[in-house]
Amino acid sequence: MKRLIGVFALCVLPFVASHGADVERIGSVSFPTSASGKAQEHFLRGVTILHSFGWKQAKLEFQAAQKID
Repeated sequence: MKRLIGVFALCVLPFVASHGADVERIGSVSFPTSASGKAQEHFLRGVTILHSFGWKQAKLEFQAAQKID
């Protein structure tokens, strides 16, 4: 069973990682920080995208938050 899960992960993860997340329908989170308003918006969007496996998109949002704050 572990082998089957491993094979499945090897087949699916590259596909998910290469195509990123569907960032149009990511939902919302509440995660208070000391960031300013606009920076907080980018940070929260980054967190929600990260939870949808959108690594590259999340990184851009986090960098935008850092630039603003």
